[in-house]
Amino acid sequence: SLPFGGVGISGFGRFAGPEGLRALCVEKAFTEDKLPFVKTPIPPIVDYPIQDTEKGYKFTQQIVAFAYSDTWWESIMAGLRLGKLSM
Repeated sequence: SLPFGGVGISGFGRFAGPEGLRALCVEKAFTEDKLPFVKTPIPPIVDYPIQDTEKGYKFTQQIVAFAYSDTWWESIMAGLRLGKLSM
């Protein structure tokens, strides 16, 4: 627990506890490959800066359709379209 009180006019740090500390933090998602010989790069089609915005948007749409389709047939079709776009 942090001591009561604080400095400056920001208002942070006036109250003890983890809430005051969390207010100063910025959360960030981070992923890492488990095995050293496996490399999972971001496909160039969606890597920043996106050169071909239209193709990058379609690619991202098909990834979402592949992962979240209601039927297996829709997932297969999205996977095929994804393969065509990545070439």
